[in-house]
Amino acid sequence: MEGIGVTRGDAEVEIRARVEGVLQAVHFTEGTQVKKGDLLYTIDPRQFTAVVQQAKGKLAQAEADLARYEQDVARYKPLVEQNAVPRQTLETSVAQVNAGRAGVQAAKASVDSAELDVSYTKIYSPTDGMIGKTDV
Repeated sequence: MEGIGVTRGDAEVEIRARVEGVLQAVHFTEGTQVKKGDLLYTIDPRQFTAVVQQAKGKLAQAEADLARYEQDVARYKPLVEQNAVPRQTLETSVAQVNAGRAGVQAAKASVDSAELDVSYTKIYSPTDGMIGKTDV
């Protein structure tokens, strides 16, 4: 008796990239065994690394702005107590400090997000098994 059949593994895992980019390298041969954690693909990380550097620059700028706002508050407090500067100037500076702190938090989040994207440029095997066909 002859028959036609298809064999399938007991678990199939579809691997997809989390970031878009140019595929730089494929680190396996189709049909070979891979182990969990093996590097499978590398996506060109240069554009993502540039975004990290840009985000770090914005973070440094936000931190510098916050430092300047805090210095303004420290300078205006004694002047307001002596009625040498309007209270509104101090209140504006305090509001700028609060906005500056929020800006620093947002910039840190941008750095974290950009670094996460860089980490997604390397795709690792999620499980042990035989690697199938690559559709790229």
